[in-house]
Formats: sequence, structure tokens, C-alpha cells
Amino acid sequence: MAETEKIETHRTRCISKLKIFLLAITLAFVSKTLSGSYMNSMLTQIERQFNIPTSLVGFINGSFEIGNLLLIIFVSYFGTKLHRPIMIGVGCVVMGVGCFLQSLPHFLMDRYEYESIILGNSSSNSFLCKENETQIFRPTEGPSDYVKEVKSLMWVYVLVGNMIRGIGETPIMPLGISYIEDFAKSENSPLYIGFVETGAIIGPLFGLLLASFCANVYVDIGSVNTDDLTITPTDTRWVGAWWFGLLICAGVNVLTAIPFFFLPKTLTKEGQKDNADIKNDKEEKQIEEVKKKNDGITKGK
Repeated sequence: MAETEKIETHRTRCISKLKIFLLAITLAFVSKTLSGSYMNSMLTQIERQFNIPTSLVGFINGSFEIGNLLLIIFVSYFGTKLHRPIMIGVGCVVMGVGCFLQSLPHFLMDRYEYESIILGNSSSNSFLCKENETQIFRPTEGPSDYVKEVKSLMWVYVLVGNMIRGIGETPIMPLGISYIEDFAKSENSPLYIGFVETGAIIGPLFGLLLASFCANVYVDIGSVNTDDLTITPTDTRWVGAWWFGLLICAGVNVLTAIPFFFLPKTLTKEGQKDNADIKNDKEEKQIEEVKKKNDGITKGK
């Protein structure tokens, strides 16, 4: 009976430490890749929303790597000396803050107004059309007349938010992988890391599905009557609800951070007994020796 209770206690302790960390870090990988793939899919919608040039969109996309590079060396070196699970949890919260900041322009800007007339091809001085199977050339304005005018500087929120998201992602991979390698059995470590990498593969799948859904929802859903719209998701003037998915990503990132704040700084190496187990073993041996002595005295009498 005592042996059974001992096995159950040891099994519960293992589940509540290393296995929970493995589950938490896998979910963190899912959430960070979910946010990244969603953001990359929504760049076209953001370009239309703010009417910004493609070069600026590329800079916004690269701001994530800029934020990541700012701290990756310091986190990798000093992170192992600190409380790694809490560092990862803080990183997840920072990613959530970054996603929320990216969605903020939608609530600060006026409603999106699309042009009622689609202009011709700006790559040449004229374009070819057909009317009654007759080819007609119609003059159009020069390319200089089609230079985009940025509607608002609110795109800066998206830029800074994406950079903050990159900063938040910094501790997840180096500290998470090192934590597993330090406290898992050498033969189990590749398996655990494989689970984590599986999460990194699943995340983009959910991100693309979420992007597909949000792209078909009008950007000002809830504040305008969608029945009055004269454009559809296939129209080049359509802007999907890019902000809605960012709010979901923010919530997911914050939720995945919660378990890390309850995990210890260090664990007993998997397969080895901790101090409590050693102490219990000594106490059980002493009790057994006392019982044997008492049995011997009883039999002698």
C-alpha cells in the first residue's frame, strides 16, 4: 500500500512540473507562430487601410526581426541565470501587448472609406479595353498621378506593436529549449523538443485559417450596415477586419503566459529522486528496521 502511494506521489510530481512546462511551452510556440502567420497574411489589408506604399509595408514586416535582434543575445546569455519560466511568461504577455497595440488604430481612426471609381492601369499611359468587340484606347493619367498619399500616421502603432511582439518572442525559444534539455532525460529530450516544434507547425495553420476568416469580414463590421456595401471581398478596395484577429492573438498570448508564473526556477533531473523522495525513503527504511526489531523481540518472548 505504501509503495503504491509512493509511486502515485512521484507520478503526480512529475506531471505537475516538467510535463506541465512541456505543455505550456508547446502552447507558447503555437501562439507565437499563430500571431506571426496571421500578421504576414494581413499585410495587404493593412496596406489598403492606411494607403501606404509597399516599401513601408516591408519595413513594418521587418520590424518584428528588428525587435527580436535587439534582445536575443542578452536574453540568451543572462536568461539562464534568471527564472526562465517567468521570463517566458513575461515574453508571452509582451507579445500580447504588441498584438493589442497593433489593433489600436482601428479604434482611433475614422471609418474606412473606399473610392467609388476604380482607376485604370497606372503602369502605362493608356490601357486597352473592349466595347462591342472593338478595341479602343483611352488615355489615362501618368504614373506620377498615382503616388499614394498616406491617409493617417496610425500605421506607426502597427510598426511599434510588431516590434514589441518581436521583443516578446525573444525568450521563448532559447530559454524554453534550454529548460527542457537541463531537466529532461537525455533520451527523452529529442522527443520533448519534437512536441514543441510540432506546436510551431500547428500555429501557422490556425493563423492562416483565422486570416482567411477575418479577410472576408468587413473592416468596420458592427459600425456600418454591410448590406449597403457596394464592394465584395474579391474587390481590390475591400479591407478585411485585420484588427479582429490581432485581438484574438493578443488574448491567446496572454492566456498561454499564465502557467509559466507557477512553475519553479529549477527542477530535479528527470529520472532522479529529489530531496523529498530521499527523505521519505530514509524514513521508510527506519520504520521497517524498527518493525523488524519489534518483531524479533516479540518472537523471543
